[in-house]
Amino acid sequence: MGAGQDGKGSASGCQRVCQRKGKGTNILAVMQNLDPLARDFILFCVRRCGVQWPALYDEMCWVAGHRLFHDMGYNELGGVGLSFGLQDIENTILMIDSIIARG
Repeated sequence: MGAGQDGKGSASGCQRVCQRKGKGTNILAVMQNLDPLARDFILFCVRRCGVQWPALYDEMCWVAGHRLFHDMGYNELGGVGLSFGLQDIENTILMIDSIIARG
């Protein structure tokens, strides 16, 4: 098992990065505004590649770039609240962690 992997396939390494930056966002605020399409997109990507980071992020980018989920690309996914930009990575990670925890 690689460094930072907890055997459960969590994105906890990403959470630690966000905590070090001190920019963590309240998970309730992120989840209250979550569009079901964003949730379904994340679950679609999790089913394709698992939950290990950064593989999941890479898969999300691949799927969006090739419009494999409901023909939605970066712009459409951004419209439902899912950002791929590094400036918003903390919110994206919180969203992913919450969705994975809920199953």
